[in-house]
Amino acid sequence: MIYILIALPDEIPQEYRDQIDTDKFQIRFTGIGKINATMACMEVLHEHKPTQIINYGTAGSLNPVFSHGVHKIAQIAQRDLDIRPLGFQLGQADLYDDVWISLDDVENRPTLTTGDNFVDKMPELESDLVDMEAAAYATVCKAYGVPLDVYKFVSDNADGEAANTWEENCHKGAQLFVDILKGL
Repeated sequence: MIYILIALPDEIPQEYRDQIDTDKFQIRFTGIGKINATMACMEVLHEHKPTQIINYGTAGSLNPVFSHGVHKIAQIAQRDLDIRPLGFQLGQADLYDDVWISLDDVENRPTLTTGDNFVDKMPELESDLVDMEAAAYATVCKAYGVPLDVYKFVSDNADGEAANTWEENCHKGAQLFVDILKGL
């Protein structure tokens, strides 16, 4: 079974959930932020032993090349993990780990940084897209050896209008994502 982790039901309204093949996919709503995402991902892995995890959700765009549509993510990092005074790099959790977790080696796919803040201005750790959960899923899946694919719908431009734009657009990528699932 493949589990789809999504932060909020608003990101995929019921009419789109009804189109998903429940013999192949199960949806779990995790809540907002890295702690909620980590807890939900761990529960799914331990209770259901999925063959794969897919994360779908919204993201803000910091790169005009990735300003519309649903994108499969290549690399993920934590933009708000900052222990540089101890000799680490911004986003690095362990001296032996890279800042970035690679999910895919396709060069034209976007990078994504995750943090426990809604981005409305350029963060210090640069990326193409920003969200609030994917790095948590990536860290857990990497630790447990479970394949992860991350798909993000660009709902806003991670600027001063991001909150209003997100509310207006958060559900608009649902059909695009369902169409991707039909191809898997």
